[in-house]
Amino acid sequence: FKGSVPDFRQKSGGGELFDIRPSFSEDEIYKRLDGYGEEGRRVYRYRNLTFDVVLPLALLHFMIPFALAALAAVSSGRWPRLVVLSFPIAYVAFDLAENFAIAALVSRYPERVHVLALALPYVTVIKRMASILALVVPLALFAIAWSRRRFRSS
Repeated sequence: FKGSVPDFRQKSGGGELFDIRPSFSEDEIYKRLDGYGEEGRRVYRYRNLTFDVVLPLALLHFMIPFALAALAAVSSGRWPRLVVLSFPIAYVAFDLAENFAIAALVSRYPERVHVLALALPYVTVIKRMASILALVVPLALFAIAWSRRRFRSS
């Protein structure tokens, strides 16, 4: 379908999304943008301003209740609650920042936007770390709660 990863790959001649494999140099970012071709860049911009905005916002509606349930299972205090809830919020904030940075780079292409090109790979890495923490930390809290119940009843 329009804006899907397979659609992008087809229209960009096999291009790879920046959030799949970040590029850590400005020249490499612009080399990839050039390689996508005009149609590939158009599709990439479209997906970053549509699906890639809706998806993280939709995931947030899963991740916040998931984190809250995990916190309730271990009856945590205020600070652990703030830390655990910050992971999904950071994930979505950095994902949206990444999407808008890519859309801006594509929209302004071939003009170079140095600050965005330099920041993009680091925004991607932080987003990826936050997404992993948003899943792993609640799972660890559920495991702690499960083991507490298991060993108390033994």
